[in-house]
Amino acid sequence: MSSRIISILAVAVLMAMSVCGCAAVKAHHRMLFGVRGAQAADPITGEWNFTGYDHGTALPAVFKLRLSGITITGSTYTEKTGEGTLREGKFESGKISFIIDFERHKSLIVEGVLRDGKLTGQCHHPDGPMYTWEAVPRTNDQISGEWNVTFYVHDMKTPATFTLKLDGTAVTGTAYSDHTGPGTIRDGKYAEGKLSFTLDFQKHESIVVNGVLKEGTLSGEFSTEGFTDKWEATKK
Repeated sequence: MSSRIISILAVAVLMAMSVCGCAAVKAHHRMLFGVRGAQAADPITGEWNFTGYDHGTALPAVFKLRLSGITITGSTYTEKTGEGTLREGKFESGKISFIIDFERHKSLIVEGVLRDGKLTGQCHHPDGPMYTWEAVPRTNDQISGEWNVTFYVHDMKTPATFTLKLDGTAVTGTAYSDHTGPGTIRDGKYAEGKLSFTLDFQKHESIVVNGVLKEGTLSGEFSTEGFTDKWEATKK
């Protein structure tokens, strides 16, 4: 065999070995980094601010979810039901489902989808009517939820409750106090730490509310019936 043919065969063998080596390295990298990438891309694990809607009434809750493969485990808490535990949780192809069991309340069957970082869907108690719900990651939303509010009116304290929902920069929700009765939020906005909205009531003049969020507390000024005073609120 000539030296030229031997040289060609040697080059071919080296090229084949190089291709095999690269393939092995790539496979190794997929094993090493593919799992980490999947973990980093986990869109479910964490705390979520959940809001269920019962005939227009917002019912807030907190979900603590954990995703392992396609299995979801976790817990939830609401003022009405107390603590609950998830079972039969599943997340696959963008769809989520689980059942929440409570000690002193009927179980809740939950189904929904994940879209643009937000969970939405329907839920119901066994043999009960269907309600809509939505949830956003709690770390990205410091506004949604129930707030204990104090209005300072001529040196007197008037307690109230805000139930707020943040969607982008838009704020919606409701309010209630013994003095005003139930109210609805309009023109709500939260951006760069500043909150503003107007409260409309059936039997009370509207209240214009402005404030800021600082260290988990909302505070600011409100205007109604020809005067302006201060208010503050902390989450329930």
